[in-house]
Amino acid sequence: MIQALESAENSRGFCKSMGNFVKMAEEEIIRTQAQESVALSLVKEITEYVHGNSAKEEAHPFRIFMVVRDFLMILDRVCKEVGLINERTIVSPANKFSVPVNPTMPPGFVGFSERRQYNSSDDESSSP
Repeated sequence: MIQALESAENSRGFCKSMGNFVKMAEEEIIRTQAQESVALSLVKEITEYVHGNSAKEEAHPFRIFMVVRDFLMILDRVCKEVGLINERTIVSPANKFSVPVNPTMPPGFVGFSERRQYNSSDDESSSP
């Protein structure tokens, strides 16, 4: 009988602990969902700022991350190339080599630079 009472007491304690855990977990899920909503809203806002019309980008709001990834890959490659150029200059300062004034842009960014030039002229004409 004493063991049965102890077992019942342990069961009540377990149920109470699990109830508290579930309540805290539900609150945490609600907070996390709210933060997710805010994060998605910010991503959409940035995508709209970078790409313009958000209606076109609605299907791919995370496209901005691909653009940033591509930019960082290009930046990394350029930094490595500049480092190599600096090493060559330090090692052999007598040997001069020409660096192209306007290096070719990677295929993914050729259209981007043309579009930016087009958009910048639009911005100037719409200014008061």
